[in-house]
Amino acid sequence: MPPVLPQTQAQEVDQVLGEFCRREPPPHVRPRLEYAVRIDGNAVTLVELRPAFRAEIGRTESPVARFRFTTKVGLWQLYWRDRNLRWHSYSRVRPAKRLATLFAEVRRDPTGIFWG
Repeated sequence: MPPVLPQTQAQEVDQVLGEFCRREPPPHVRPRLEYAVRIDGNAVTLVELRPAFRAEIGRTESPVARFRFTTKVGLWQLYWRDRNLRWHSYSRVRPAKRLATLFAEVRRDPTGIFWG
């Protein structure tokens, strides 16, 4: 059975990433860009949604960052995705007890790896 995100961490995801998705981008940009959160077990992915090149496809979804919670140690870890669609641990920050700590690094994006 795959790991499940504990309720307190699910609430933190909504408070941190959910709030970001509700606030960003400004309303006049939303027809062209939105953000969403995808939860799969203990992995949480922030994705960017844009209209597809072909309208019949709908929207395209591009992952921005992935966060994984390890219940055993009570820490979040941050991951980035490479051009081959593989996830890698982001080594510039240590695992953290608070998701907000890692999301602050994603927002800051000193390497340009998350937002391009």
